[in-house]
Amino acid sequence: MAVEGGMKCVKFLLYVLLLAFCACAVGLIAVGVGAQLVLSQTIIQGATPGSLLPVVIIAVGVFLFLVAFVGCCGACKENYCLMITFAIFLSLIMLVEVAAAIAGYVFRDKVMSEFNNNFRQQMENYPKNNHTASILDRMQADGCVEKIGGWLRKNVLVVAAAALGIAFVEVLGIVFACCLVKSIRSGYEVM
Repeated sequence: MAVEGGMKCVKFLLYVLLLAFCACAVGLIAVGVGAQLVLSQTIIQGATPGSLLPVVIIAVGVFLFLVAFVGCCGACKENYCLMITFAIFLSLIMLVEVAAAIAGYVFRDKVMSEFNNNFRQQMENYPKNNHTASILDRMQADGCVEKIGGWLRKNVLVVAAAALGIAFVEVLGIVFACCLVKSIRSGYEVM
């Protein structure tokens, strides 16, 4: 049973949004990997909140990609169960991303204090470790700790804004998925 009329347009728009979700998922994975590479060179190894953030970003990206795949399969097959699963998981992802964006904004000053603490620990290891010395020398060629910390704080706000923008697109995906689910369900009731 195929959807008819305006639902074909909704289905097409859902495919476009699913393509955008896949692109966002790949983008999140790339940002997470990039942040992990930068943090692994600048922060002492350990499980600090700052060092776990890239891992969380990568995990959200992978999960978003899988959810987009479920949505694509559900839309292609016009499967009620897959579309409901897609809408529920997309809603959960959106809520997590909004919470992460709010937390990123609220704790933006904590990023600076954590950076200062880690930078001071690195400075203590400066004479003992050649790798630490080369990293700190490179960081200080662009300016002082405050300038680097300001750059980090500004980028935290960009990440928070990007998460809110992605959440808006996800709301559209949820609405389109629910419209498609309603159409699929009404097709089942006619039979």
